[in-house]
Amino acid sequence: MISHIETNDLIRIANAGGGFELSATGRDINDIIRIANAAGGKGRIELTSVDHFGVNDLIRIANAGKGSVFFK
Repeated sequence: MISHIETNDLIRIANAGGGFELSATGRDINDIIRIANAAGGKGRIELTSVDHFGVNDLIRIANAGKGSVFFK
């Protein structure tokens, strides 16, 4: 699981088509949406620890990811 890498670097990895597991703990919803958007159909992101997000937030993340985000 990737948790120590900065958001901008995760965006670069996702944009390149890299997939990874990411804990949502301590990450801002907008940063997660940016990461999901970068992955958008290119790589797979498994997002863990999402219990503190509401359904609307999860939908926003899923929409940004265009099928690339999986919630664990």
